[in-house]
Amino acid sequence: MTEEMSDAALERWALLPAPLQRAHVQVFADEVACYAAVLATVHASIRAVNSALKGYEGVSEAVAELVSALAQGAVPRDWLHPRVELACENLALWLADLQSRLDFLYDWAVEGPPPAMPLGLLSRPRSFLTAVQQAFAEVMSRPVGQVTLEAVVLADDEEVLLPRQRLHMLGQAVLAATQCVATDGSTRSLAATLHEGVLVGGMVLQGAKWDSRKRCLADPPRGVLHSALPLLWLRATTSPAVPQLARALALPGATLPVRLLDSYVCPIFKYVAGFGARNPLLLADADDCLTSVLLPCGAKRPEVWAAQQVGILAVPDPAALLDAAGGEGLMRSLQNSAPQSTSGEAAGRAPSPAKEQEGGGNKEGRRGDGEAW
Repeated sequence: MTEEMSDAALERWALLPAPLQRAHVQVFADEVACYAAVLATVHASIRAVNSALKGYEGVSEAVAELVSALAQGAVPRDWLHPRVELACENLALWLADLQSRLDFLYDWAVEGPPPAMPLGLLSRPRSFLTAVQQAFAEVMSRPVGQVTLEAVVLADDEEVLLPRQRLHMLGQAVLAATQCVATDGSTRSLAATLHEGVLVGGMVLQGAKWDSRKRCLADPPRGVLHSALPLLWLRATTSPAVPQLARALALPGATLPVRLLDSYVCPIFKYVAGFGARNPLLLADADDCLTSVLLPCGAKRPEVWAAQQVGILAVPDPAALLDAAGGEGLMRSLQNSAPQSTSGEAAGRAPSPAKEQEGGGNKEGRRGDGEAW
């Protein structure tokens, strides 16, 4: 790799506090190690098959099983890595998913961390959130337990605020001049936003749509399950606006309420690749529920959205999911997307995506750490 970081990327990197820079480097190294292990396994398997075909080695049971899986267009069991959850319905989808994540890591290596981190493309998004929380605890000289990543929904989506074709122009001057508007109407520069927290994208809203004009939840069009969601800003703070929610999220296994301050406590899920075709090596889903965000309820009570199992999914490819749900026109017109609910009492109302698909709508409740209770 001979490419050099652009001047704008270097300026964005310089805006980040030093502890956050180290956190990004550590997360990147962990991601690379995960996919390097997957590629090493794939390469070793292919070499074994080639040796057997050329007669250098006998056809072992493992080689026969591998060839049989490939002939059927299935993902060989040896290629399923316990730390990397890729779409495994068939080999073509698995390879496409792997390639998209490798492209993401390549772009990260060339241009530094993306201004808005796509949680759905990370193999371990919870580790990223933990690293960011620890970094800001160091910045604020506070214990980690006193620092909260408070999720705030912004008014604009990623294509409006951070268009990909303009990333090479987003230096310090542009970031300082670009304003971010939150759902409560407060504004701050994009530079301050990146300095005081992290932006996360790739989110879809399930079971509802986001009314960008009223900045609240609304009923989706008939027959539409997923809709687009604007960017989320995870603001690092020691004085959260809703201390009850911060305390609940800090306690493993804590039960979250359905409502707080007349807002819906919406869980944010790690997207489970393939739903029913989940990697059999990943039986537990304690890591699926990442965090929660308060969403204004609009014309309905929080309990209604809870009954509809409204939640947010961090997906690898939001465009593909939204196009499948309602077409490109819908993706452009709507302002969010949708996932499954979990997390505490939000857990009891919204099962994990994997469990609902496998169990036909699992009604069992879940704790804040994602485990069944």
